[in-house]
Amino acid sequence: MLEIKSAQWRGGVWRDPGTSVCWLLVAGLAKGDHQDADDFYVQIKRQDEQGKPERWLPSEADVRILKRETAAHLRTEWELGIQFEVLNGLRAIYDGGTYLFDVDHILPGNGRIASVEISIVQERPVSGNADGEHFVPTDDIVVEFMPRSQYEGSNLLWQLIQRVLTSIEPPQQVWDRFGNTFSNLGEPGVWGSRIQTLSEAVEAKQLLFSEPGKFSHYTHRKHLAGKTV
Repeated sequence: MLEIKSAQWRGGVWRDPGTSVCWLLVAGLAKGDHQDADDFYVQIKRQDEQGKPERWLPSEADVRILKRETAAHLRTEWELGIQFEVLNGLRAIYDGGTYLFDVDHILPGNGRIASVEISIVQERPVSGNADGEHFVPTDDIVVEFMPRSQYEGSNLLWQLIQRVLTSIEPPQQVWDRFGNTFSNLGEPGVWGSRIQTLSEAVEAKQLLFSEPGKFSHYTHRKHLAGKTV
């Protein structure tokens, strides 16, 4: 073990030669000029004399926990990158246009999993048109996901879809879906106002969360299949 010190604290660190992971195996306080029974060094000596040195090493459970933590960290960083890219897109086209970007696999070296195209079209009443009185101005947004064939229908693609849509508009029921294309209607300027919320989340390195449906639809059980369709 390597010894580390911070004020009165002492620690024993072991570096796994296979993974280069540094494990803190033991920690404690230096007490009583190393004569105290609770002194860090006295405890290490006492415990080391009672068993084999191998028992200090990480257990299989420790390694499994490390893998889960590493996977969670990689996914979080991956989703933060997607959220940042969506912010760049909204900044570029909030008043209309198209923004295209690629998303790579979570693990480096595995290449692109999909391309994402975000388009905003401003629908406005035509002056002098009689129908214009009944035409509600909107900012239409369409998000198309174009995955590589091996990722079509994969859980990883679905995580990408969720992160992009949540970054733009969290409520799940507001999105219409056709295949890998999702569309939404917003009031004029709504996507521009979304930039502020997204900017704060990106700066704080926080992921935004999707919002489940708030509306339930009821039908008689005899008509359940048809109404579901």
